[in-house]
Amino acid sequence: MHDFPLVLFTVLSQVAIGALVTLWLLEITGKKISVSSGFTISSVIAGIAIVGVLISLFHLGHPLEAYRAILNIGESWLSREVTVYAIFILFSLMYCYFWKADRPANRKTVGALATLFGAGTIFSSAMIYTIPAIPAWNSGSTTLSFFLTSILLGPIFVGAVLQWRKEQNFDFSRITLVSTGLSVIFLVVYLTSLFSGLEQAAQSGVQIVNSGMFWIRMALLGVVLAMLLPTIKGSKSNNTVTCSLMFLLLMISELLGRILFYTTAVHL
Repeated sequence: MHDFPLVLFTVLSQVAIGALVTLWLLEITGKKISVSSGFTISSVIAGIAIVGVLISLFHLGHPLEAYRAILNIGESWLSREVTVYAIFILFSLMYCYFWKADRPANRKTVGALATLFGAGTIFSSAMIYTIPAIPAWNSGSTTLSFFLTSILLGPIFVGAVLQWRKEQNFDFSRITLVSTGLSVIFLVVYLTSLFSGLEQAAQSGVQIVNSGMFWIRMALLGVVLAMLLPTIKGSKSNNTVTCSLMFLLLMISELLGRILFYTTAVHL
């Protein structure tokens, strides 16, 4: 699929942003995280962010000319995305360094800036696709789905790494329960809006529903919700295997969803 590099870039960038924001929020709200774990997580986040950029270059006909994308920042959402994301990566590397150097005040400030530019990246990415020519994309649902991916994958990624690091100081099961539930609700509302919209939007909806990837995605979300059912009764679904498996299932789900996003687009 020609758009597969964009699938990986958008999902990986949103994982990195969501994870960095999660780690930053944990620290500023007083959660105890060891310096070694903070450095490990922030290093992986920076690595994921950089890998996402490198993968996105494969979508270009002339990767070595990618720098030209920033030359039209005043008019192009693509230029804004490239610029803002580059700044996010810079701050993520600084954030990683301040974990290594054990400088809490610096990393709290840099984390706040990274959060700001991370949110700007997701918004800019979404605006690239919010275009009248493709009715299925031309609404706030695109922006919402991109932010939801970050909220869905970022916290559970951090939770899984903390579990592997034997730090069980925060239970991510509740936020994952909420974000997974919101994902299911979003999909239902989104499909309803497609079927009640323009003919081309309805055609996109038909392609989505008729795709096996959609039903696999729904099944994966259902499995995660079932794993989180004990959370409703006050129990914790917060161990290494559970967190890791939930992240894997949700990651697959979001990749399938993003593939459908690109492959079911119907132009006017």
